[in-house]
Amino acid sequence: MKIDQANAAIACGGTGFKAAFAHGVVSALESHGFGVAAYAGASLAALPAALAAAGEASAAGIHLWLRALELLDLPANGMSDLALAQIEQALPTLRERLVAPDAPRLCVATTSVHTIAGALETQGPRAGALGRRLQVHAARRDTTWANEHLTAHLWDSAATQRAHQLTPGNLDEVLYASSRLLHGWQIPAEINGLPFVDAVYTCACPALEMSALDYRDVVAIVAEPGPVFHNLFHTLVIPEMSWRSRIRIIRPTIDPKSLGIDDTIASEKGLVALYDHGLDRGLQFVGEQLDIHPVSDPRWEWPKREEPVRNPIDIAVKSDKPILESEETSEPAGK
Repeated sequence: MKIDQANAAIACGGTGFKAAFAHGVVSALESHGFGVAAYAGASLAALPAALAAAGEASAAGIHLWLRALELLDLPANGMSDLALAQIEQALPTLRERLVAPDAPRLCVATTSVHTIAGALETQGPRAGALGRRLQVHAARRDTTWANEHLTAHLWDSAATQRAHQLTPGNLDEVLYASSRLLHGWQIPAEINGLPFVDAVYTCACPALEMSALDYRDVVAIVAEPGPVFHNLFHTLVIPEMSWRSRIRIIRPTIDPKSLGIDDTIASEKGLVALYDHGLDRGLQFVGEQLDIHPVSDPRWEWPKREEPVRNPIDIAVKSDKPILESEETSEPAGK
């Protein structure tokens, strides 16, 4: 079934290192000429979504993750340093491309901390303990603390309200805030001086948000197999139909943990495997659902091998068949 790319959106989700899967998927779609009107991302997967909106997902590739991974080997570095380094590396290109007149729409999901008590906990030294406590709450589907202190907040490059406008000036703050898991990121996140935390606490993948913006086809890319939940607390499953939108889900067929990948844990081998799995799933999506033919790359167009002219006598000898008179070669004149 052909997707109307002019009325379609891609929504990416994935916390920490698991976002490498979404990066692989959007790289595969980009390399096969599949672009859409809007891109959206949540958590660290917001960065691959932004790169895809800029047409730079494939160019950044797995190297964006491997270079950042090297930072964790340095003393006193953590996931905050890794995320900030990735954003800093991509920022010049993003700022240049996303302000172009023909640039796709870009939305980034974040979580706003709307109480003073919540700000003290999320921005202070107790943030790591709170993050671990919220993981326990999520396993119990207990949203009491989150409902009291947190609110979903979507930043949009096409927004008219200033409080939601995604601009070149706040893009770096928004991308970092969207990625900041409390149990793994030690540097607090602020946007325009206000406290924010990882999108996953209120929005793990902004597929429903893009559906609410009237995109008829939404491609939701998530980083884990199984049901696709709207937030960390599993309070809502993202359906395949929402409003008037068809939501097509691309998910891994293997658990990233089986590759040694988790929010804050990764190896070079595991990241390459997860990124490559994303490429494979993206290519499978292209083959199954899109009426698109891959663009030929002259680098892989090998010259055709020319078959040598074979002597009829050699053919007959190999096949043990008698040579017909018409197949015999004429003898030299005068013999």
